Amino acid sequence: MAKSIFNHATLERVIVQPKFWKDTFYGFLLAACLSYFTLSYQGDPSYLKIIAFLWGVPIFYFYLIYIIYPLGEKAIREFTYHAFAGSVVSVLFISLSFFMVYEANIPAFYVIIVMYGLVGAVLGTYFYNRLYLI
Repeated sequence: MAKSIFNHATLERVIVQPKFWKDTFYGFLLAACLSYFTLSYQGDPSYLKIIAFLWGVPIFYFYLIYIIYPLGEKAIREFTYHAFAGSVVSVLFISLSFFMVYEANIPAFYVIIVMYGLVGAVLGTYFYNRLYLI
């Protein structure tokens, strides 16, 4: 049977480390800022444009690089390969969404349903085939 990447012993070992709590705090601040801009929308599209730009600029990627930096260059290289693959999928999905909404005039609700289905299929494929081991 394949070894799970999630287990109770690892969780117990990780949460006692001060670095875990520091990284969690910084992640919380990042999420709080994004949430603040989203909730501040109230009819001013500038806030949503800021969110879109911050999401497009790889702030989260560099945050994760900061977290894994102590693991060494090999870990950063492997992480970057998978981040690149995920970014390619994101560009494809954004392009498809753009086409569906602006060219095919498909209602946003249906676009969201299709995107959730595609994301589920891609994530299912990634984990079922254990592509994280590549």
